[in-house]
Amino acid sequence: MVTYPLQPKERGDFEIAIICALKIEANAVEAQFDKFWGDGGEMYGKAPGDPNIYTTGVIGLHNVILVHMPSMVRVAQLV
Repeated sequence: MVTYPLQPKERGDFEIAIICALKIEANAVEAQFDKFWGDGGEMYGKAPGDPNIYTTGVIGLHNVILVHMPSMVRVAQLV
């Protein structure tokens, strides 16, 4: 019998966030999820104008939020 942690009631209940800049990275991390909480993280709230994609679920015994940026942005380095 597999035991998962309870689904978090609010976003502050997550202790682990994984942030990916590339879709291929997010796909690799998502493949490690043992269980998904479903709704794309919508029940935990999203700031107005936030373009990021959220996946919520369980990896091992941990509730995890995966954040995937919709496109990679280049940052100019100032010298």
